[in-house]
Amino acid sequence: MLKKFNLNTLFNLIKKRFFLIIIKKEVIIIFNNRYPRIRSLREDHDLTQKEIAKILNMSQTGYSKYETGENDIPSKILIELAKYYKTSVDYLLGITEEIKPYP
Repeated sequence: MLKKFNLNTLFNLIKKRFFLIIIKKEVIIIFNNRYPRIRSLREDHDLTQKEIAKILNMSQTGYSKYETGENDIPSKILIELAKYYKTSVDYLLGITEEIKPYP
């Protein structure tokens, strides 16, 4: 999705960390982060992208693309993340506000 923003709006979006901004040849491309909770949970657990990628047996670059929303997260990875963080896939996807996993 390509959008134009004024500088103040752009800085506010960066502060919220919900967007990845790529600047190429004066074109700004903004990817909406579809998975903000996986970044929040990783940071809450004081983990780097490299550390969580190692836990998931993948590259840091591949994991980073999940956090930014550039790539969809496969269900297998969602399940592994939910188990690791002791939450539900629904919470990771933003379907529920309840962080506790289902009984």
